[in-house]
Amino acid sequence: METARKALAREGRDEVPESIVWNWETSAPPILARGKQNIYDYTDDIPEHVKPFWHHEYYQQREYFRLQREKRPLKERLRLWGSVTLVLGVAWLALVFFRVWVEQPREIRQMREEILQQTYGRVLELAAGHGQNIGAYPYAVHEVVLTDSNPQQLQTLRYRVPRTAYPKYDIQRVRSESLDIFKDEEFDCVVDMFGLCHLHDPVMALRQMQRVVKPSGLILLLEHGASPYPPVNWFLDYFEKQHQVNTHGCKWNSPIREYLQESKLEIKELRNKHYGTTYYVVAYPEVLESYKVREPGSGGNSGTNANSSGAKQVESQQQQQQQPAKSGWLGFLKKKEEGTA
Repeated sequence: METARKALAREGRDEVPESIVWNWETSAPPILARGKQNIYDYTDDIPEHVKPFWHHEYYQQREYFRLQREKRPLKERLRLWGSVTLVLGVAWLALVFFRVWVEQPREIRQMREEILQQTYGRVLELAAGHGQNIGAYPYAVHEVVLTDSNPQQLQTLRYRVPRTAYPKYDIQRVRSESLDIFKDEEFDCVVDMFGLCHLHDPVMALRQMQRVVKPSGLILLLEHGASPYPPVNWFLDYFEKQHQVNTHGCKWNSPIREYLQESKLEIKELRNKHYGTTYYVVAYPEVLESYKVREPGSGGNSGTNANSSGAKQVESQQQQQQQPAKSGWLGFLKKKEEGTA
């Protein structure tokens, strides 16, 4: 051992940590005196039976330091992770493209058919467009009034409507904001699909729908608008003007929820799809004060009468339950008094 030390001294390596003889009793060497600093940063020539003071820490183990030495260079690691991120991003964009351009039209057709299955009686369809809903109404519908403000669209509708068809189709030119040609409570259902985005006053159109529909009728809406997700809204806002030019003024980032709140519709069902941009709405008209002050035979007052009669029945049942209890207790006292007498 001394020969080895002298040989190291001749080479000027006697002060290097690897020249120190390690054993279990070693406590003075400067490497171990430095606390939690990794001793393997200085030498790998430490015998297997020697452990540092902080050997229970993972970063003082031989395996940890070996793995640190085998790490790739920082530039190479950044290049690797960058390529992985790029591949994942391209795959995600391909998935989004497939969902928007392939699956979304198919799902919208399914939503059209689903929401039309709830219609019945006499139906008013606003912003009918090219008449994509012709032939999709159920048997419960006996008449459909198709309306649009564009004369070219109306001409297309007249060509598409068959001469002998059930239900009966009628075509009218009218704007959704002003339905003055129709009477109050004239229709059982009102349908509007992707029409609010083209209107200057969507809230007024919703109020007009409530006027022409019966109090027990349905207002069915299938619209596209703003999403609850900020990245999707940023995309809609960024391409808003370009989309309006290409689609004749369609505002695809309309705040549909705000329109529903301002119009005071009684929402029965509200669903969002396609990253929150498609709105499936089933609603009732607002319960106005005029509906509550109707004749006893009308539907508006029947609900209040039913509520009042139900409350009276509950009170009478409570009184009937209380009376037997009192009579039973009094009867027990009378029997006790008779027995004592």
